[in-house]
Amino acid sequence: MKLDKSFLTLFVGLAMAACSNDEEMATGGQDLLPIDGREAYMSVVVDMPKSTGTRAPGENHGTADEQNVNEVLLALFDASDVCLETKTLASAEYILNAGGNPAAGTGNAFKVPSTTAKVLAVVNPSDKFKAACVASASWSVINGAVEQALEEVIGAAKNNFMMINAGDNANPANGALVTANVKVVDGTLIADATAAIAAAEADRSLIHVDRVVAKVSLGINPGGVTVPAGVTCTFGNWALNVTNKSMFPYAEIVMPAGGSAGADYRIDPNYELAGFNVSQFNYLTVAADGTLPADFSAMTESKYCLENTMAADAQTQAQTTAAVASAVYTPNSFTVGKSWFRLLGVTYQTLADLQTVYNIAKDATTAGTANAAQTQLITLCDQFYARMSAAAIKQSKTVGADFAAITLAELDAIANGGEYSKPDANAGETVGVEYFQKGVCYYNILIRHDDAITATMALGKYGVVRNNWYTLTINSVKQPGTPWIPDTTDPTDPEKTGENDDDAEAYLSVSITINPWTTWSQGVDL
Repeated sequence: MKLDKSFLTLFVGLAMAACSNDEEMATGGQDLLPIDGREAYMSVVVDMPKSTGTRAPGENHGTADEQNVNEVLLALFDASDVCLETKTLASAEYILNAGGNPAAGTGNAFKVPSTTAKVLAVVNPSDKFKAACVASASWSVINGAVEQALEEVIGAAKNNFMMINAGDNANPANGALVTANVKVVDGTLIADATAAIAAAEADRSLIHVDRVVAKVSLGINPGGVTVPAGVTCTFGNWALNVTNKSMFPYAEIVMPAGGSAGADYRIDPNYELAGFNVSQFNYLTVAADGTLPADFSAMTESKYCLENTMAADAQTQAQTTAAVASAVYTPNSFTVGKSWFRLLGVTYQTLADLQTVYNIAKDATTAGTANAAQTQLITLCDQFYARMSAAAIKQSKTVGADFAAITLAELDAIANGGEYSKPDANAGETVGVEYFQKGVCYYNILIRHDDAITATMALGKYGVVRNNWYTLTINSVKQPGTPWIPDTTDPTDPEKTGENDDDAEAYLSVSITINPWTTWSQGVDL
C-alpha cells in the first residue's frame, strides 16, 4: 500500500494593532458581533497541490480543475468557537501557489476582529455552507450534517471543488479550527498598525485544506485481464453505487489501529450501524422503461463522491460505496454477444436448451413422476416468465403466453432484460433463472480504504474518505457477475444493512491506488 498525501495549504497571519474607528470586514451583509475597538490584520497564502511540473514519487496533486480556486472564504472564531465574522477574500488578499507555477497575488493584510483566536479556511464553499457559516453561529452548528448533491461541492463543470481545513492526523483531537497567530500592538515590539501588518505577513498561521469529496477511477490491467480457459470477458461502462447523500463540512479524524502510516479515517453523519436506512444513500436503479442510470460512463472517466465511512460493525454491503463494472462475459464454446442462461448452477447456451429441460419436467409432472428438482425447476422458470412478462408490458412489448412459448427474440427486445431476471425478494424469491442478455453482467467491487488493515471487519478497512483517490485496476475474473445491477439492500426492510463486507464473495481482481489527493493500492478478484 502506498500512501502519499498532497495538501492544499493556506497560510494565515493575523496581527492586532492600535485602536481604530473602523474594524468591519466585507461580510456580505452579516450582522457583526461587538468587538473591542482594536485593529487586527490577516494575510493569506494559498499553497495548492501541483498539477504540473516535477513531483515526488507517488504524489498526485490533482488536475488543474481539481485545484481551481474560484473563492476563498475565511471564517474567524473567538476562543469559544463562536464565529465573529466571515470574509470572502479578493485575489490580492492571498497568495496562490498552484501547479508548480510562480506564486500569484500579493497577500495584502486585511482587518479582522481583534478577538479572533481561531480561523477556518474554505475554498469554493457551497451555498449551503455559506448559509450556515454566519456571524454569531457556533462551530458545532456550522459543522452540522448537511445533505449535499455532488454538483454542489464539485461544480457542474467539475472545476469548483469545495475544500476545508484538513485537521491534524497527529493530533486529531485538535479538530478543524486552527489557532491564529495574533500580533498585538504593545508600543514596543509592535509599535503601530504598520508594524502589525508587517508582523502578520511575516508570521502567518498555517492551514491545510482537503477536498471534501473522494475520487475513484476504474480500469483494467494494462497487461490484460486473466480469465478461465476459453472464457472471454470484455469490460464496458461503470458507475459508483451506495454513495452518501450527506456530509459534515469537517469530518472528525480517527486513526485506525494497524493502518498505513499517516492514513486517516473520518466519521461521517451515518457512521454508526444503528439508525441505518436506505434513504441515507444513493443506489443505482434501472428505470421502468429499462434505461440504465445515467451514472454509467466509460472507464476513462473518473468519478467523485461524498465521503462514506463506517464504524467497524457498520461495514455492510448496503452501507459501503462500491464500483459497479459492466462486462460481456462469454463462457467457453459460447458465442460472444449471444444471450445465455444459468439456473441452479447449470449453464444453458440457448433458451431452447432450458425450455427442453422445462418441458421434460412438465411432462413428468403430468405423469405424476416429477421429482423435487423438476418441481423446483418449473417453479423458477414460471417465476422468471412472470417477471419478464411484467417488464415487457411496462415497455409496451409482447412475449409468448408462458415460459415454453417465449422466444429469445422477445426476451432480447426487453431493454436491459437481464435486470428483470433478478429474483423478487418482496415475493420471497431467493434464486431463479439468470438471463445474461447478450452476455451482459455486472460486478460489484467494494472499495477498500486501507489494504494494510487486514483483520476481518476491522475499522478503516472499507469506505471512501475525503481527499483520497482510489484507483481500481481489474486484474482477473473467475466467473460471471450478476445479469442485473447488484442490489446490496434488502427491499423487504429499508433498515436492514445486508451482508458484512468481509462476507461478500469477490469476483474481480482489483488494485486500488488511492491518491489524497492521497494514493493507495489494493487487489481484488472478480
